[in-house]
Amino acid sequence: MPYLQGQEDARLLFNAGRTPDWILIAQLDPNRAAGMRAEWAEVTGFGNITAGSHKVDIRTGRALGFAAQPTLRSPISFPRWDTTTGSV
Repeated sequence: MPYLQGQEDARLLFNAGRTPDWILIAQLDPNRAAGMRAEWAEVTGFGNITAGSHKVDIRTGRALGFAAQPTLRSPISFPRWDTTTGSV
Protein backbone atom coordinates (compact mmCIF):
# COMPACT_ATOMS: atom_id res chain seq x y z
CA MET A 1 0.00 0.00 0.00
CA PRO A 2 2.88 2.50 0.40
CA TYR A 3 3.19 2.77 -3.40
CA LEU A 4 -0.50 3.72 -3.71
CA GLN A 5 -0.17 6.21 -0.84
CA GLY A 6 2.76 7.81 -2.66
CA GLN A 7 0.60 8.20 -5.75
CA GLU A 8 -2.11 9.95 -3.73
CA ASP A 9 0.49 12.21 -2.10
CA ALA A 10 1.72 13.28 -5.54
CA ARG A 11 -1.84 14.07 -6.67
CA LEU A 12 -2.49 16.15 -3.55
CA LEU A 13 0.69 18.16 -4.11
CA PHE A 14 -0.17 18.64 -7.80
CA ASN A 15 -3.65 19.93 -6.96
CA ALA A 16 -2.12 22.33 -4.41
CA GLY A 17 0.36 23.60 -7.01
CA ARG A 18 3.40 22.55 -4.98
CA THR A 19 6.52 20.77 -6.12
CA PRO A 20 7.62 17.82 -3.98
CA ASP A 21 10.75 18.06 -1.85
CA TRP A 22 12.56 15.15 -3.49
CA ILE A 23 15.37 15.09 -0.89
CA LEU A 24 12.85 14.60 1.92
CA ILE A 25 10.89 12.06 -0.10
CA ALA A 26 14.03 9.99 -0.69
CA GLN A 27 14.14 9.39 3.08
CA LEU A 28 10.63 7.88 3.07
CA ASP A 29 9.71 4.28 2.46
CA PRO A 30 11.26 3.39 -0.94
CA ASN A 31 7.95 2.03 -2.26
CA ARG A 32 6.09 5.19 -1.28
CA ALA A 33 8.77 7.36 -2.87
CA ALA A 34 8.66 5.27 -6.07
CA GLY A 35 4.88 5.66 -6.28
CA MET A 36 5.18 9.37 -5.77
CA ARG A 37 7.87 9.81 -8.43
CA ALA A 38 5.94 7.74 -10.97
CA GLU A 39 2.67 9.57 -10.39
CA TRP A 40 4.34 12.99 -10.39
CA ALA A 41 5.80 12.24 -13.82
CA GLU A 42 2.37 11.17 -15.02
CA VAL A 43 0.34 14.16 -13.75
CA THR A 44 2.92 16.70 -14.89
CA GLY A 45 3.21 15.18 -18.35
CA PHE A 46 6.86 14.34 -17.64
CA GLY A 47 7.62 17.97 -16.79
CA ASN A 48 5.54 19.73 -19.45
CA ILE A 49 2.51 20.66 -17.34
CA THR A 50 2.73 23.08 -14.43
CA ALA A 51 1.57 21.80 -11.05
CA GLY A 52 -1.75 23.33 -10.05
CA SER A 53 -2.75 24.29 -13.60
CA HIS A 54 -5.72 21.94 -13.29
CA LYS A 55 -7.05 19.45 -10.78
CA VAL A 56 -6.78 15.68 -10.83
CA ASP A 57 -8.95 13.12 -9.06
CA ILE A 58 -7.13 12.02 -5.90
CA ARG A 59 -8.11 8.37 -6.28
CA THR A 60 -7.71 7.85 -10.05
CA GLY A 61 -5.29 10.57 -11.18
CA ARG A 62 -7.56 11.53 -14.07
CA ALA A 63 -7.92 15.19 -14.92
CA LEU A 64 -11.09 16.81 -13.65
CA GLY A 65 -13.05 19.30 -15.72
CA PHE A 66 -11.25 22.56 -16.31
CA ALA A 67 -12.13 25.58 -18.39
CA ALA A 68 -8.80 25.99 -20.12
CA GLN A 69 -6.10 23.65 -21.28
CA PRO A 70 -3.44 22.76 -18.71
CA THR A 71 -0.68 25.33 -18.49
CA LEU A 72 2.34 24.11 -20.41
CA ARG A 73 5.76 25.14 -19.21
CA SER A 74 6.99 25.77 -22.72
CA PRO A 75 4.72 26.49 -25.65
CA ILE A 76 4.61 23.80 -28.28
CA SER A 77 4.48 24.99 -31.84
CA PHE A 78 4.13 22.89 -34.92
CA PRO A 79 5.36 24.03 -38.32
CA ARG A 80 2.62 24.89 -40.77
CA TRP A 81 2.35 23.00 -44.01
CA ASP A 82 2.65 25.28 -47.02
CA THR A 83 0.07 24.08 -49.53
CA THR A 84 1.61 26.08 -52.38
CA THR A 85 5.08 24.55 -52.17
CA GLY A 86 4.14 21.27 -50.51
CA SER A 87 6.69 21.68 -47.74
CA VAL A 88 7.02 22.94 -44.21
